[in-house]
Amino acid sequence: MNLLHNGLVAQLPPADQGLLLRRCEPVALKAGDILSAPGAASGHVYFLLSGASVALVVRNGGGVGLAVGLAGREGAVGLQFALGLGAGHFTLQVQSSGAAFRADGVALQRLSD
Repeated sequence: MNLLHNGLVAQLPPADQGLLLRRCEPVALKAGDILSAPGAASGHVYFLLSGASVALVVRNGGGVGLAVGLAGREGAVGLQFALGLGAGHFTLQVQSSGAAFRADGVALQRLSD
């Protein structure tokens, strides 16, 4: 696995890629995994290498949700944690299994300060 296989990271300057790589760890993603849910004060940013993640708005009480976004190897999910915004109203769920690099959102927020 190589972090540069993520389309978003590949467009960053080499110095920024290095900073990011030192804060990331590789993870396997399984279909159905919940990466983040409403109410989470902090969380991780996932830079996808394969597979896909969907952003869902789930009605109160759980049940069926409405997919409002899809991300694959061209992007990342959980960026709201790097911006200090918390989880918001979205549930981030793995749509299809794959691999990613994961970084703590608070650590990434400190990079931008």
